[in-house]
Amino acid sequence: MSQLDGILRIGDTVLWRGCFGTESEQPVKVKRMEVTATPRTKYGDEVESVAWSVVRENRVILDLDNGHWCYAEQIAPYEEKQTIELTGG
Repeated sequence: MSQLDGILRIGDTVLWRGCFGTESEQPVKVKRMEVTATPRTKYGDEVESVAWSVVRENRVILDLDNGHWCYAEQIAPYEEKQTIELTGG
């Protein structure tokens, strides 16, 4: 799904940095999200979607398809690059 509309949804692919943001980015899918009242709080209210502005405030906890959870500061939007095949004429 596109994240260009400013909304992060369950099932979206994001770029995640493990080890609290110190590892290299890798694409992962969001399985579950909770929005918290304050930044970097571990528990919040479960949601299906959230505005990227709330993610940037670091008020989202995410469960990922790689078995890890993370704070919002550890993710970034991911847009798959489309490959265009050129043919000679």
